[in-house]
Amino acid sequence: MFDTNVLGMLLSTQEALKHFNADGGSVINIGSLASSLTPPTAVVYNATKGAVDAITRTLAKELGPRKIRVNAIRPGMVITEGVVTGGFHESDMRTMFESMTPLVESVRRTISRLLRFSSLQTIQNGSPAKR
Repeated sequence: MFDTNVLGMLLSTQEALKHFNADGGSVINIGSLASSLTPPTAVVYNATKGAVDAITRTLAKELGPRKIRVNAIRPGMVITEGVVTGGFHESDMRTMFESMTPLVESVRRTISRLLRFSSLQTIQNGSPAKR
């Protein structure tokens, strides 16, 4: 899990940075609410997604001066066979999802703002926004 979720993200970002020019761009990482909800039986996964959060915040500070935005999308749990096998019951997850409805709406608004910012950047620069 660390190779995929942490090392893979770092290596992908490192490679992507070679393709950005002076106009900057955007890096979007895939985190998870698991890093803050910390469900039991998912300690390694929680740790990898916690690392994604920390790396995203650090890279945002490091790359900001180069006009490169670094953000993370942090979706919640999806009811899958693996999640149920991990000890989560569908009814418990539905309750958790319902309690997160305001958070999900906040994420939707944030993504919408990011997309609008990219559109504004395209209009202002007269050329496609770098992603």
